[in-house]
Amino acid sequence: MEIKLDRLTFQFADVIQEDRESERDTFRENTLSLEELHHFGRGPFCRFSVKEALREVAGTIVLIKGRTVVFVQYIEDIGGYLTDRIGNITEADISRGGDQEACRINMHFQEAFASGESIWLFVNYSEEGEHIAPFLRGRYQPVWDNLNHEVDFKEPNRPYVNYGGKEQSKYAPLRHYLSWQDEVSNYLSFMEIEDLLESSLPRSAYRLRSWWSNERNKGHTQAAGWQEAGYVVDFIHLGHYALFVHEHKRDPQAKGMEEMVSQHYLNHLTSIGKVYEAQVLPEKEYVKQLHKKINNVWTDYMAEVEDEPSLMHLQEMMLILEALAYHHGMDREELHQAMLVRRNERGGYEKGIQLQQLFDPF
Repeated sequence: MEIKLDRLTFQFADVIQEDRESERDTFRENTLSLEELHHFGRGPFCRFSVKEALREVAGTIVLIKGRTVVFVQYIEDIGGYLTDRIGNITEADISRGGDQEACRINMHFQEAFASGESIWLFVNYSEEGEHIAPFLRGRYQPVWDNLNHEVDFKEPNRPYVNYGGKEQSKYAPLRHYLSWQDEVSNYLSFMEIEDLLESSLPRSAYRLRSWWSNERNKGHTQAAGWQEAGYVVDFIHLGHYALFVHEHKRDPQAKGMEEMVSQHYLNHLTSIGKVYEAQVLPEKEYVKQLHKKINNVWTDYMAEVEDEPSLMHLQEMMLILEALAYHHGMDREELHQAMLVRRNERGGYEKGIQLQQLFDPF
């Protein structure tokens, strides 16, 4: 996962949150007087840490709060700087001659945490970081670098979302991440999505394609998340990855998910102004795709049975069976008549009878 700032690529590294289990400001219980504190020594302060994998790693870090770049710096030991220096203020730091920079930046973190916000950490690992950081500070004027100019990202060709304060939706981090992307399409693995959300996806996300549908009007808060960032789910490989495609930047000639659709669906796409590419499949491939589609629909139906059974999948399977029957020279009426004949001969399965054993009387 990455963002681009002035064509420079920054990799997502962590979401920094307050360590609420630690006791803040325990060092304030000592006998230091106000006269012994430097200008930023009064606090309040907070404690936090970043991933251990960032220790002894050099790079240009960008801290983002909400939609604003608030801090840019080239750091030779990112983990040590953020966890040990900024995220763990000590008595020595607050006293005169102490680390004023660490205290000042920590107070910014505390202010963000108090308002319910997390801080996003992105890193550019280029060895040119000592030149990149000053350039970006001049470009974005980050407020935590002791400057007062707040910059948002309402730039040309950049999807923009006004979040309006504290995020409420569980899927807001996904929306936030996608809103930063310049690419037409973005592949995100399930693991990457869960890293963004800092929680596991629900079981239905692993089992049901319908969970990834773009129908936000059915209470799908997850769909609202990626669509408010300008994206739709174009392809889903259950349990593995999702392909998000930007609605307004998509190349009309680009192929997305290849699946069997009806002529009615193509007519609907035309009616809403969509541009698509479709083809009539050769007979062998056509049958192969029908088999694939009914298998996918059956898998979704079986996964949904335990939760909230839906007639939608049964209806879809009936349509596919009709198509297969037609391929074998039997139209809808003939198929229906054949079903009635079979029912008269052998009956149906509505009564839930299960044959358990069969005995030979002789």
